[in-house]
Amino acid sequence: MGKAEIRQKILAKRKLLDPLRYRELSLRAQQSLICSDCFRLAAKVALYSPINKEVETGTIFSAAVKLGKQVFYPKVVEDHLQFKEVNSLGDLLPGTYAIPEPGAGRSIGIEDLDLIVVPGVAFDLFGNRLGYGRGFYDRFLVEGTRKNVSVGLCFEFQLWDLLPAEVHDLRLMYLATEAKFIPCHESGAGSS
Repeated sequence: MGKAEIRQKILAKRKLLDPLRYRELSLRAQQSLICSDCFRLAAKVALYSPINKEVETGTIFSAAVKLGKQVFYPKVVEDHLQFKEVNSLGDLLPGTYAIPEPGAGRSIGIEDLDLIVVPGVAFDLFGNRLGYGRGFYDRFLVEGTRKNVSVGLCFEFQLWDLLPAEVHDLRLMYLATEAKFIPCHESGAGSS
């Protein structure tokens, strides 16, 4: 199955999620990440504003702020993402593609982020990710360093056996779902 078909299938499943079930699964996926060592150890966390029933991030934001972490959200600048510090979710305003993004705030380079929470349409256990096809996160992540921990935040039904991937695609280090926190490996997490 190609990227377009996978994207269509997963987006259709997300669209059908009942609002109560969506909130419940989102909360559990966020808690999966909050309980991880990579969240506990991170001082500077990059989150995203969810669209199209992506896993919510508000609980992660609240937990990070409560623990004194700095939180950053993306702002689209031309064809790249620029992450800016956000102290309150009220600081987010409709931006490019009507996605809530920071207006003002201190910018941070990827090299200074400890944890980057990444949205997507589908993920596999090798750490491959399928987004909406615009490449914003692909371009951003490729600039990263070994210091950055990348985590795909998703629902279990977004997990795919093996996604089509390009040689230049950067793999995520972990996945957080409503059921578990998954380390990704070259051979595929959980594979025999």
